[in-house]
Amino acid sequence: MRSLARRTVLLLVLALGLVGLDAGVAHAASAGTVSPATVHGSEFTFTCDINPGGATVYVAGRSWNVPVITPTAVDTTRTAISGTATQRLTFTRDGAPNTTYGYRCVWFSSPTSTTLAGKTTNSLEVTTGADTVLGANVDGSSRVACTPGTGGCTCDAQNVCTRAETFDEALARQDAAYAPGMLRLFYSGLPSTSCANDRNAQTRPVLISWKAAPADVSAGTYDATLNAWLSCFTKPTRVSYYHEPEDNFTTAGAQTAYRAAWDAFIDLVQAHPNHANLIPTLILSDWSLAAGSGRDWTGWYNPRVSELWWDVYGFNETDTNATNDQLMAAHQAQRPSLAASRGVGKPYGIGELGYNKASNRPAFLADAAAWARANDIVGMLYFDSIGTLGDHRLRDTASQAAWRTAIAG
Repeated sequence: MRSLARRTVLLLVLALGLVGLDAGVAHAASAGTVSPATVHGSEFTFTCDINPGGATVYVAGRSWNVPVITPTAVDTTRTAISGTATQRLTFTRDGAPNTTYGYRCVWFSSPTSTTLAGKTTNSLEVTTGADTVLGANVDGSSRVACTPGTGGCTCDAQNVCTRAETFDEALARQDAAYAPGMLRLFYSGLPSTSCANDRNAQTRPVLISWKAAPADVSAGTYDATLNAWLSCFTKPTRVSYYHEPEDNFTTAGAQTAYRAAWDAFIDLVQAHPNHANLIPTLILSDWSLAAGSGRDWTGWYNPRVSELWWDVYGFNETDTNATNDQLMAAHQAQRPSLAASRGVGKPYGIGELGYNKASNRPAFLADAAAWARANDIVGMLYFDSIGTLGDHRLRDTASQAAWRTAIAG
């Protein structure tokens, strides 16, 4: 749900049964119609054209769940209009994600009257989308104190003994820092078939990838392993085969084999008893869209995927020119990943986002989050790790606070 500051004040209309959604005799207004709504995530906006018929009436946008959950409706704050000309009013409701609502306009003879004076001649329905979810990968690069002789424990010359943090310790550290709403998880090869595995047992949304040779995937070599893994997810989960394939499958033949492996994986997903919880998601590098990359990203694109996400880096923040650092809109102008996904009719997300300059990063993160929500993207996941393009970790308190605020919305 969007923040309370952005929500239209809603008034619960009590004592309205199912008949109350349509009941009432037109009193002052002679005519009124409602137009189709526009949807932004879980929020929808609609307009009504109302003629007050020479009187003063108090108009509200009314909406209700479809099917009706309780015999009540929700009204916006009333707007007073008067005169003899038709007037257009706009109303917004921040509803629940992926929910169907009916809506229309109603009007009353006073600001407080509970007696319906009129209603639009029509009502319509709308289904909301999902809100943009922000999160991160789970970074295990920190080390924690340990007892010499225990598993993985090493001691330096000063006899300071540490070991790599576990998955649970890393996630707890990141939850304390900024509480990611979605997790980006990786298997470097085939996934674990244990549903108790940390990566398979998450209760929050995840985008999880795995790797194997395309020829083996197409041959069905790992079908048993993949079927067992796909059984683990009890809620909608984005599953991805071989993210950022561009450096690994460079020839036309290799790209064809990669796309064929996606066909085999999608066939497996669609035939799986748990298919309703599985979202096949392709993840490409936005460098493939840069003018100097020499790439055509469609060589790795399989149109059967459900969503097309991108890993987004390279905002000029690490070069010697301090004046050319990019925010997201400028970056998209040069590497138009959002336009690429929407151009082929696929929901868009950012699977990895990295920014190295700590001094600029809080402002960058705030801007990126605002851009993501303004464009209703599915999700944006920060790469809180050291990668091939540098150290993106959010170890400074200002960046952590900025990302926590961004995630909270």
